[in-house]
Amino acid sequence: MISLRKRIKFKDVSFYVCSLEDLITYKLFANRFQDIADIEELIKINKSHLDIKYLVNKVSEFEKIDRPDMLVTLNKFLKR
Repeated sequence: MISLRKRIKFKDVSFYVCSLEDLITYKLFANRFQDIADIEELIKINKSHLDIKYLVNKVSEFEKIDRPDMLVTLNKFLKR
């Protein structure tokens, strides 16, 4: 999941941050109330900038560990 990470520089410090798609995936996995609310807002604000294919492919992989709910939740927000 680090393939889409981005290097950010703030003042004299440089560090990596995960992509928006990976953040959404992490939040889907956690499945807490606030995470679901965050996902809804993140997708609403950034839908035109998301790599939907990458996101769906990554989330689909979690079906292998019995988490089909993640893809169901993601598709619900993508259809809005």
